Amino acid sequence: MGSTQDLRNGNYNVLKEANVHQDIYSGVVIKATWGALEPQRGVFDFSAIEEELNDIMDYNTSHPDHPLKAKLRVSATINTPNWVLNLANGPVIVEINSSISYPIGLFWTEEYRLAWKELQVALSKTYDTNDLIQEVCITSPAMATDEPFVTIFNAATIKNLQQKGFTDSAFKQALEGVLDDYSCWQHTLLDYSFNMYRKIDSGVPVNDINFTINVMKMFKSRYEERAVLSNHGLQENLTSGAIPIYQTFLELGGAVAVQTKGPDDLTDESFITGLNYNISEFEIWDSVEAGGYADFSSKDLNRWKNMINNH
Repeated sequence: MGSTQDLRNGNYNVLKEANVHQDIYSGVVIKATWGALEPQRGVFDFSAIEEELNDIMDYNTSHPDHPLKAKLRVSATINTPNWVLNLANGPVIVEINSSISYPIGLFWTEEYRLAWKELQVALSKTYDTNDLIQEVCITSPAMATDEPFVTIFNAATIKNLQQKGFTDSAFKQALEGVLDDYSCWQHTLLDYSFNMYRKIDSGVPVNDINFTINVMKMFKSRYEERAVLSNHGLQENLTSGAIPIYQTFLELGGAVAVQTKGPDDLTDESFITGLNYNISEFEIWDSVEAGGYADFSSKDLNRWKNMINNH
């Protein structure tokens, strides 16, 4: 998993980490942005993805005993094209604090969802049978990271959202609606990241874990073996809000993918926690050696790999 800042700067080099620590990983994440792939509505440019796939193929030619596959993650909140921001009387401003804010599209509206589905149709026609791309991430109803359930619900942003017509019902429809929005992918695995759902019609955030779990079950029922349940908050000691999600991983079974909450959580203890919940895919932050944030070595990677293989 590469740097978000690299993505903001238009840097799509997914192999930095794999080249530093060779013959260890099984896959890499191709991170692209909506603005790069569809700068104008209906005008598609998949060259950023093609360049990454070509680099992966070159790597695999040089490393035939340890070839890489890819997960495709398209960000809707980084480098969002202006035509998307203007849909449905958008954008809306997300205010992180008094000095940091940014615009996002109205991801809960039908206009936005239709535009995103058009992008998915174009992508699926090109890559659904591409053997290198094993998974596609569900990212469209996101407002902060590429995690649909992760929200910025401070007072200022709640006010901005509600002024643009955001409601709990509309958000729920978007989070459930992705099951239809990604139905054009007929062969590729779909990765959906889950967190605590929060509702804000009252003006303040209220947790609702039951809704999250219900969507997990709907997703698993709809896509069965192609459903990859996911979470990006693995730690040695899970938060109280994460525990029901990980328990549902055990209940539903099948493929489960995780990231650690942060680079500092890449520890033996975190891996043990993940393995206790039968996690099948661990997405690693780029190492310091590769220009990233996580402080680990080849020795650490091989130890974690052995922990996974021996589980």
